Amino acid sequence: MLAGMKRIAVICEEKTEYTLDIVNAVYLPRGVDVYWRRELKAKDIIAIYRGHDVVVVNGYTGWDYWFGFILNAWGFRRIVGIDSDSQPDEPQNRLRRQIKTALLKWLYSKPWCWGLAGGTGVHRKAFTQYGMPETRIVLNPMVSRKHLAGDEPKRKPGFSFGYVGRLVPHKQVAGILQAWTQAAISEASMVVIGDGVDKARLEQDYPEVQFTGKLSGAELAEVMAGLDCLVLWSAYEPWGLVVNEALAFGVPVIVSDKVGAREDLVEGKGTGIVVAHNDLPGLVEAMRRMHQEAAAMRGNCLKTADKWDLNFHARCWDKWIEALP
Repeated sequence: MLAGMKRIAVICEEKTEYTLDIVNAVYLPRGVDVYWRRELKAKDIIAIYRGHDVVVVNGYTGWDYWFGFILNAWGFRRIVGIDSDSQPDEPQNRLRRQIKTALLKWLYSKPWCWGLAGGTGVHRKAFTQYGMPETRIVLNPMVSRKHLAGDEPKRKPGFSFGYVGRLVPHKQVAGILQAWTQAAISEASMVVIGDGVDKARLEQDYPEVQFTGKLSGAELAEVMAGLDCLVLWSAYEPWGLVVNEALAFGVPVIVSDKVGAREDLVEGKGTGIVVAHNDLPGLVEAMRRMHQEAAAMRGNCLKTADKWDLNFHARCWDKWIEALP
């Protein structure tokens, strides 16, 4: 189908709530053809490149994406947008690092290849790191709905810290709970929302913490709306959409310096505190400080969330499409 004068296709990864929000709010109203990666075969990829002027893919890993890139370089020469929320990184293995560098420098040198960065800082650097010029990098922001449920968050008496996400080692949930224990804030509770390999051990080590398991939809919204502070202290986090969602409820955040959303949603925004991912005493102090300052941050949280919403994503998308040759 046509979006303006260009035939545009987007190849999406999985049918997550976030992706479906973007599809329904941005792509379909603009006549963009949406495909799901797991449903495609080689012949489908050829047809997509043959039948469109612009092809957008999520990332660059996998034989199917590189099949399309190589076909495009040899013949089709379509505009290709690589949508990514990745931060700069290099594989530890020397051979893998050399291969990745060679492949991405080749791909990013092509004038038809564009970087669609999820944020304005480190996510742009993930493209420039391998040679993509700034002139071919545009903002394709990681956003959420303005509110998951209800306009007025309902909070319980006392102060509630919360974590939302997978319970796996690199999320450092054990460190969050240790810091909460050491902070020893009177009447401050902790709720952990999610599931994963660390859940059983964490439940055993911290019986005073409320573990809800994995929640979604209205149940998740109700719990998140009742938080006073969300803590995301990951050792690595490409973006962290849960930060967007917390701010949409007026919930300030404590995030690590490895959370991708920190630059656009937290630093200098008055919406939370950034702590080094390996600074446990710093996290303890941030929790004590947040207990005192959270109420004053809620207005800034809502303002920031209002900017980083689906309408903002749509405006950035339209600006890019209109600027294409």
